[in-house]
Amino acid sequence: MNDKERLQYINKELNAIIAEFKPGLNELLFLKDCLKKLTGICAGEDFENIS
Repeated sequence: MNDKERLQYINKELNAIIAEFKPGLNELLFLKDCLKKLTGICAGEDFENIS
């Protein structure tokens, strides 16, 4: 296996890892946004103004 083939293999493996993590990361970002909004509401902020 030459350097180019080795790098292509590594790239393929990294892309597979990213594909596995992506759905979970999207869920975590959604939950983070929800928690931020809930925290703002508890602090008395207007829901529409929470970014």
